[in-house]
Amino acid sequence: MALDDYTILVSDTPEGLATKVKAAAAAGLLPFGSIAVDVSQKHFAQAMVKGDVAGGGGGGGTLPITADNITDASSVGKQVLTAADQAAARTAIGAGTGSSNLAIGATATTAAAGNHTHGAATTAAAGFMSGADKAKLDGIAANANAYSLPAAGVAIGGVKQGVAVADPTSETDVVAQVKALMASLRGSGALAT
Repeated sequence: MALDDYTILVSDTPEGLATKVKAAAAAGLLPFGSIAVDVSQKHFAQAMVKGDVAGGGGGGGTLPITADNITDASSVGKQVLTAADQAAARTAIGAGTGSSNLAIGATATTAAAGNHTHGAATTAAAGFMSGADKAKLDGIAANANAYSLPAAGVAIGGVKQGVAVADPTSETDVVAQVKALMASLRGSGALAT
């Protein structure tokens, strides 16, 4: 590694550091290594160098990067990286070719064609929702239900109803009507005897 220039750029914001790195790059300097962050002091730093940094242990430099330089890429991955066009990339991964295991069809183990459609859902078969069904669902309020509480009978549940009792017509009639109301509630089972 032969360096002609070396500097460390420091800023108190990532944006400020980016501005300084761009200016240094315009002057021919390259980033070397990773950005250093000192959280307690709120400092962001980047080393910048000029010269031949090949084999120098950091980012930047004059070393060309090719698919063959990527040591953890598989042979298929390298073929995809160097493919001249989309067809060559598909060939590299075996998609859409005679050697492909991806078949067009309508089963769980095949891919659907790009122009396939789905029917509307029915009570007997899954599918997409019809426009009419969507409109109906949109018309239902949140947390709504169609339950109507039945009148109670002998079985537990519902609302128990007694016979109608007329409103009192005078102060002296109040006692008679309260007695009639009590008898009606007891008779319906809403009030214990």
